[in-house]
Amino acid sequence: MLEVEILNREQPQVHRHMDVEMIYMLEGQACVQINDKEYALGANDIIMVNSNNRHCIMKGKDAGRESWWFCRISLEYRPLLEDLGSDFALFWCNSAVSDSDEYRMLTSILDEILDVWKVSESENYMKKSLYYKLVGCLAEHFLVTGMENQWSRKSRFEREEMLQYMNANYFRPVTLKEMADKMYMSETSFSKYFKKISGMNFVQYMNNIRLHHAIEDLLYSDKPMTRIAVDNGFASPSLFNRVFKSVYQMTPTEYKESAKKETKTRVDIPEAGSREVIENYLEKKALEKTDKKLEKYIREDGEGRRACRKIWTKAIHLGDAKDILSARIQRQICFACENIPFEYGQVDNLFGWDMKLRENHTFQTLNFARVDEVLDFLIDHNIIPVIDLGDRPKSTLKDFDRAIFTSERKKVYESQKEFEKVLNLFMKHVIRRYGEENVGHWMFNVWFDPGEAYANAIVTVMEDYDYTKVFEAAAGIIKGYIPEIMVGGAGFVLGNMHVPVREFLEKAAELPWPPDFISIYTFPYCHIDENDVLGSAIRPHTRFIAIELEHYREMARSWGIEHIPLYIMEWNMSLSQRTFYNDSCGKAALMLKNMTDNLEGAWMCAYSLLSDQDSDYYDSPKTLIGAAGLLTKEGIVKPCFYALQFMSFMDQMLVARGDGYMITADRNGRYKILCFNYKAIGQTYYLRRESDLKLKDLDHLYENQLELTIHMTMVNMENGVWELRRYRISPQYGNVLGMWYQLGQEISSRSEAEYLRRMCTPRIEGEKIQCHEGTLNLTETLQAHEIRLIVLSR
Repeated sequence: MLEVEILNREQPQVHRHMDVEMIYMLEGQACVQINDKEYALGANDIIMVNSNNRHCIMKGKDAGRESWWFCRISLEYRPLLEDLGSDFALFWCNSAVSDSDEYRMLTSILDEILDVWKVSESENYMKKSLYYKLVGCLAEHFLVTGMENQWSRKSRFEREEMLQYMNANYFRPVTLKEMADKMYMSETSFSKYFKKISGMNFVQYMNNIRLHHAIEDLLYSDKPMTRIAVDNGFASPSLFNRVFKSVYQMTPTEYKESAKKETKTRVDIPEAGSREVIENYLEKKALEKTDKKLEKYIREDGEGRRACRKIWTKAIHLGDAKDILSARIQRQICFACENIPFEYGQVDNLFGWDMKLRENHTFQTLNFARVDEVLDFLIDHNIIPVIDLGDRPKSTLKDFDRAIFTSERKKVYESQKEFEKVLNLFMKHVIRRYGEENVGHWMFNVWFDPGEAYANAIVTVMEDYDYTKVFEAAAGIIKGYIPEIMVGGAGFVLGNMHVPVREFLEKAAELPWPPDFISIYTFPYCHIDENDVLGSAIRPHTRFIAIELEHYREMARSWGIEHIPLYIMEWNMSLSQRTFYNDSCGKAALMLKNMTDNLEGAWMCAYSLLSDQDSDYYDSPKTLIGAAGLLTKEGIVKPCFYALQFMSFMDQMLVARGDGYMITADRNGRYKILCFNYKAIGQTYYLRRESDLKLKDLDHLYENQLELTIHMTMVNMENGVWELRRYRISPQYGNVLGMWYQLGQEISSRSEAEYLRRMCTPRIEGEKIQCHEGTLNLTETLQAHEIRLIVLSR
């Protein structure tokens, strides 16, 4: 079940085996190589080697002569699968690349195992109980689940399952045809595929597995050679001998004899030495177990002030044009205008069939009534329209790769000429209705339509889709009426760039009408490296926007378009419309982390979406449905709304910013301090589907729940009394999720909905503080996930 070894010797020979192996560093440094990737481990680090992964372990490259010890824990694979109730298991556990409370929980269990092991190495009931405790922790926090359909091609999980099947059936005649059938491939294709991923042919791989198990029988049993050959899948003793000799340059009998001689002469590390290592290690860990506190010390002198554009609150993605016709959405847009004074509102599908613009594909009459109603509403409320010219598919996502609902769409345009004619008529109409000066401030985004995937506009086959031609036509028509109007594209995801988009970007600067902006989407998801069994489809939420922006800057420089403004036309912390993370304070704090870290990365960014109403469906009758909007369906404010609102309150003179805070000032000497106690998301979130997270899981989602105390010293301040106002949103104050939970997760009347609306407002506190000798001292203690706006004025 569980084998524990305390070692301080290298294992440089790359090897693989069926059992799952954990390496737990007790002292010093180590370098662990897994499937051609190297990981540097220090004291207390843990890494898990999945079944059949190639690996080796060596002393750390910079360790020098310092001592090093590690604990190797082996879990028998077959019993482990039985205990997990599964035919396949893949773990993601590597504290060298991520850190969270789950790892601290795991190290606590491993320390218990070491504590018991130092007393006795023999099997006992305490060890059995710890084994199940360990397996329970691994299954809950480190087992990859629910990922079966995320990739259409042969994924790393399919590959692991295939290799583990071969490992589990080594003792019988597994054939190339059998494996090809399991992988739904021809024998020839499977043979090439297998050699590519394993570095050897199928027969060699199977023989290596069989030899591995045969050696165990050779060394630790008295079976005759014939029995060993047959039990380990070899057709005959002669075949066993031939294969064995080709690998080890000796017969099985000679190998067994040499191993016996080696055993007699080998001197093992004294048992007392390893026990002493464990005792010292556990004693050191006990001394480290003190109450942890998070503190931050900030000293600002006000020098180096600079202008700061409000890129994050300049625009909001309002959603589908037809939804803006509803009274509920219009009320919510008005509320957002009053509380987050954004300038631009992005509208999708303005020419869609729901807008009743025309009948089928005719041009006898064009009815702009609904289009006018949408645009009139925006202009009446001083919102500049950002019109997406694509006919975008309407869908509600449960997870980034699974939809709850996707609408069936009838193509709006049967040809590019039809698209151009509609656009011409639209431009003539809006100029007549609103005037050139007004329309000249609008923005038009020519959305890249992957017709192969959606078959809903202009083309139906990707190879026929010349996006550059579509953009040139649209830009030419629009700018033919008003040259200064802004037209851009292509509205793409950086990690999933189709060939037509790449071709457009490569020659964008040389087009007759170059794009006035480049538009992208950014969400915390990434392309999977199929060779990395420790990978994830979700980027770290603390810095995913910084990663995306750096990636874009590199590409822009290579194409000579770095001078063209970047418009993030949609961003959010999740694509899932069914995860309570979207309704939490934790998300709001992480939004502020990303926004304050990236104040200059783009020209404008539009949060997507304004309202949960956009994601309402049959499965969502409750007030909170886990959707990604700023407001609930009823217009109740969520913490993420306040993250944007607090950001919009910041002044345009940046005094300072750092990890978890930002300070601005206005011309009248008033200061605004934005601080937030964000928490990195732990292991659990990345190993489960987002929609599988329950309300009770949120408390265990993050790396810790510690308070943060910020000690702030501001110098060169005016002496005297300063008035301070605090605005706080935290799990305790103004949190819709917490209040909704207290109401039993049910809102049964309008009065209860109104009560919830009133309670979901920031807690406001006030006090007066004294500034002496030009120095003002502040100490603020924030709950986990709390966001706080402080206003200082004379």
